[in-house]
Amino acid sequence: MSSPVHFRLGQLSFTWDRAKAEANAAKHGITFEEAATTWLDPFALERFDEEHSDAEDRWLRIASSLRGPLLVVWSADAETEGQIVIRIIGAWRASRRERDWYEKQGKIR
Repeated sequence: MSSPVHFRLGQLSFTWDRAKAEANAAKHGITFEEAATTWLDPFALERFDEEHSDAEDRWLRIASSLRGPLLVVWSADAETEGQIVIRIIGAWRASRRERDWYEKQGKIR
């Protein structure tokens, strides 16, 4: 694991692996800083990722970033010094199937 990045957005605290973030940006064109802005979307949807939650609880979030695109963000929560820190694992633009699911939930603006 490379060095961790710590990022604050208002009252929210995030962390991620620097190398993982660089690889994600190269592959998907989405930075983890942009992915973090999805926590500001009041229409965000989250679901528990049971398939990938053996070692830790992981979540899939579908929400708009501040730049506008609908993103899927894969994350886990960690507690550090009594504060919840959101660890971003991956982020990508929502696929048609993911957008359709989001729209069916009645959350589209």
